[in-house]
Formats: sequence, structure tokens, C-alpha cells
Amino acid sequence: MRAIQQATGADLSRVLELLRESGLTSEGVTEHQELLVARDGDRIVGCAALEPYGEQGLLRSVTTVAA
Repeated sequence: MRAIQQATGADLSRVLELLRESGLTSEGVTEHQELLVARDGDRIVGCAALEPYGEQGLLRSVTTVAA
């Protein structure tokens, strides 16, 4: 089953691994209020972070694995 969910503490190591594999910085990722993961079954296949600025936000740290 595929789903997009709020990341948990247990997901953090895989999120950091995805960012590293994609050549993206992981700086500040743990400080965001919204860190989402895309799952394919039990496997995390993507992530995205929302950096809030008042009523708006900056989408960052977005990556997925190849199908």
C-alpha cells in the first residue's frame, strides 16, 4: 500500500539516507514542523519537509527513489 504520512522518529535515519543519496543537505531537516515520508508498503521511498514562514511555507528536502 502506498501512502504519504507524517514522519516519525524511527523514519529519520532513512530520510537522512535518502537526502544523502540525492546529494541534498540534511541541515535543518530535524527542525521542521512538517516532515513527510512517502511509503510503499513498509519501505520509505520519498520525503519532503515544510519550513513554515507565518501562514506560508517553503517546500524543501524533496526527494524520491527511482521506481
